[in-house]
Amino acid sequence: FQPVLPQHIGATRKIASDPNLSLWFGTAQGLINYAPQTAPPRARIEKIIADQTYTEATQERIITTAQQMTIEYRGMCQRCLPQHLLYSYKLLGRDHDWQQPTRQRQAIYRNLVPGDYTFQVRAIDCNFNYSAPSEIHFTVQRDPLVQGLHQALNQIDLTSQFTGQSSALEWVNSQLATVATT
Repeated sequence: FQPVLPQHIGATRKIASDPNLSLWFGTAQGLINYAPQTAPPRARIEKIIADQTYTEATQERIITTAQQMTIEYRGMCQRCLPQHLLYSYKLLGRDHDWQQPTRQRQAIYRNLVPGDYTFQVRAIDCNFNYSAPSEIHFTVQRDPLVQGLHQALNQIDLTSQFTGQSSALEWVNSQLATVATT
């Protein structure tokens, strides 16, 4: 069976087993029963939300100008209610390890640099059985239209657009040069 990790149940004071192969953990929070089951929970990725919504895909090429990407997922279990499931996830290419278990059904990433990523999520049931990881592979690319606009703006000589040399006009030109890249 999948080992029970201490961070999920807190400090364990005593462990016992019964004839049905259930393990009982005495913790500061109370008594916890772990009974291995034949059907572990399952996890599935439902959608990715960036500039648009991507659903029911196993691999996506995501072209985005979004500063934020949201990945939504859901778990299924025969033995416990959906609201009792925990989830642990990681984004290969960014996260070094699995994130701490949470009841949240979405992961939010901000400012992803262009590149290839694999998002993985596992469901954890009320007996701390882990699902197999569900994953989606995707590539983040910047929108080529926005990149072209940035290049065009960076090539414009802002000082040649106005006639005159007053201090107010010089200040406007400096402000335009500052914001042109954004």
